[in-house]
Amino acid sequence: MASASVARAGAEEGIEWSYNPWREGGVRAALSLAATMTLVALAAWAALPMAMLAALAVAIFALLAPGFIATRCRVDAAGVARRLGFFAWDARSWTAVHSASLTRHGVRIATGKGHRILAPFRTMVLPVPGSPRDTALRAELHARLEAHGD
Repeated sequence: MASASVARAGAEEGIEWSYNPWREGGVRAALSLAATMTLVALAAWAALPMAMLAALAVAIFALLAPGFIATRCRVDAAGVARRLGFFAWDARSWTAVHSASLTRHGVRIATGKGHRILAPFRTMVLPVPGSPRDTALRAELHARLEAHGD
């Protein structure tokens, strides 16, 4: 089974693909999962109040989950979107996008100007498979980003 599937019904509908970190780099996915479990275990060991522990566990999971959970991504005329597993879509409209670029690891979307310290919280990465058979996907993404001025 291919690591990316491109679904296109027309230029207006956009492109959609999936990214499975276990297929792309199983060692990195395993390390990400191990880091998540270790951090949650350390938080539990610290004997925090249950509400604080639950909030911290959710925050840790939310930050590290892209490293070990399959992601569905979409770029269309409305903007960009990403969904982790069965969770809700995280979408950004093109009007909210400050810059978008295709990097080695995926499409980097920045949504806001201002303080550099807050930049990571205003950034979304749509992971793109790195195998040679995914060259067509990368070319299509590059064309889409060019069309939106980034």
